[in-house]
Amino acid sequence: DVLAVRADLTDPDDVSRLVRETVDAFGGLDHLVTSSGGPPSTTFLETDEQDWYQAYDLLVMSVVWTIEESHEHLLESEYGTITCITSRTVREVADGLLLSNSVRRGVIGLVKTISREFAPDIRANAVLPGTIETARIEELVESGIERGAYEDYEAGLTELASDIPMDRLGEPRELGDVVAFLSSPHASFVNGAEIPIDGGLLRS
Repeated sequence: DVLAVRADLTDPDDVSRLVRETVDAFGGLDHLVTSSGGPPSTTFLETDEQDWYQAYDLLVMSVVWTIEESHEHLLESEYGTITCITSRTVREVADGLLLSNSVRRGVIGLVKTISREFAPDIRANAVLPGTIETARIEELVESGIERGAYEDYEAGLTELASDIPMDRLGEPRELGDVVAFLSSPHASFVNGAEIPIDGGLLRS
């Protein structure tokens, strides 16, 4: 069964309601997976102070609030896990993604810390997606076509995949499979890990 709860992850009250409605519907909570949209593409000189605060709420505080609300329920589960979806930019910066490059690293520090504080009752890990063919990528490619950077959609995908050793973009299911593994008993000794899902793009 799937339950969709619409919520603003930058609003702690909404996050509380999201977790509460989920627990009410299913009678508990076994696994928490955090993810949010990315902040706008920008450079340092184009970014004002409010942009920084908004990015921090979106990328870090949303995770903090969700974990705070979920912790007691995860403790009651036999296999409580937390998996935070971040980005490869926590390892290597990407041009034009100042806010993502800078702010997302806070999530890694958080995951590493709680993986020690919450163990052995709750495991916490992070996954670092590379270029996955999602709606966000479709938007970036369409924007590139409008700017004249790509001739068409396929040309955009080919360009984005040019530095990936697997010679293609990732599929959402491939990211989901790793998250499902980390949430399962098969990963019972994986804790505090940062796992890239990027087709070998990262050099670090």
